[in-house]
Parts: sequence; structure tokens; C-alpha cells
Amino acid sequence: MLCESGKRTSMMVALAVTGGGGRIRTANVAKRRLVIGRSQDLSAEGALRSNEYRLQWPSSGSVKSEWKINSGLLRSEMHRKVPIRDASPGDKGGMYLNAERNLLQDRGWGKYKNLDEIYWRPSGE
Repeated sequence: MLCESGKRTSMMVALAVTGGGGRIRTANVAKRRLVIGRSQDLSAEGALRSNEYRLQWPSSGSVKSEWKINSGLLRSEMHRKVPIRDASPGDKGGMYLNAERNLLQDRGWGKYKNLDEIYWRPSGE
């Protein structure tokens, strides 16, 4: 994976995220929250708050390799045990979004509602 400077680096160090305003930058993930959802929802104006980000990486060319990267990054985020916001809670049409939700459920994460938003969190948290 390439970082902003164009140098090759490990995937977790070069994790590119998009925050409010659509600007790409590297993440200070210790203080930020992951948001999952359909691309159109995550790309909408105001969809991501300043402390939130979405997973992004250069296209790998196949569904299988895309899911391998996506699921690996999601599992890394799950190890942080920080609740993950679902920006597309009623949408069941996205292949990757459904796979992400299934991975969260399979690993013991459950949905909960906070005001009008849906979050995923590990059981017992």
C-alpha cells in the first residue's frame, strides 16, 4: 500500500481515511471512530463527523481480494473495542456492508440504538 508521500508501507500504517469534507489523510485512529455504510451514504455531505472515518484502500481488482482487505481492516478495528457507527442502518442491499455486519455479528458484536443512530459494539461493553 502507498502512503500519502507515495512510499510503500504496511497497510495499517498507511490506512487512508476520509473525514468530514472528503479530504483524505492518515488517521490518528486512537481518537477516531469507524463508520460503516453504503458508499453513497458515507460520501454524502456531513455523513462523517470530524472524529469519524471510513475504511479506504486502493482497488485490488477482485471481489475476493477486496473482501480480504476490507475484513482484515475491520477486524483490526474490532480489536480496539470502540463502537462502530452504521451510517446505512435500514439498507440491506450492499454486498460488502452486509458482509461487514455479518462479521461483526459472528464475532459477538451487537447493534444498539443511541438516539437516532445505530452502533455496533462488542458484547459485554
